[in-house]
Amino acid sequence: SNGITYTPKQVDLTGTYAASAGSPEVQLTQKGDSGTAKPGGWTYRVSGSKVTIVNGVTGTISGAPGSYTIVWSNGITYTPKQVDLTGTYAASAGSPEVQLTQKGDSGTAKPGGWTYRVSGSKVTIVNGVTGTI
Repeated sequence: SNGITYTPKQVDLTGTYAASAGSPEVQLTQKGDSGTAKPGGWTYRVSGSKVTIVNGVTGTISGAPGSYTIVWSNGITYTPKQVDLTGTYAASAGSPEVQLTQKGDSGTAKPGGWTYRVSGSKVTIVNGVTGTI
């Protein structure tokens, strides 16, 4: 033991989720421990692995950053929606545009030939560089 204790960072639920029970998909946007949902405009607060909507509905959060699942006390479950990044992108800082081609949760870039993996609202290039979608 080195005496160091590691605790999880604040869970950030930002992302697009598919909802069970015929409910529409929802986009959650979070700053700090609180956030809002679209559509609906309802607000929520996160504490550890629990989330509470202002109307009293509670949820249990499981999974990893960028791919959290939320099981709500009202019977609805939110699962991360798979994002497909296929397309042509302009790059900043004078870099050339890039064409991404994706199948499932992974894809490749041209030019360059580098590969990436998508998980929820996060993308990771094989070299470890990460981005938020």
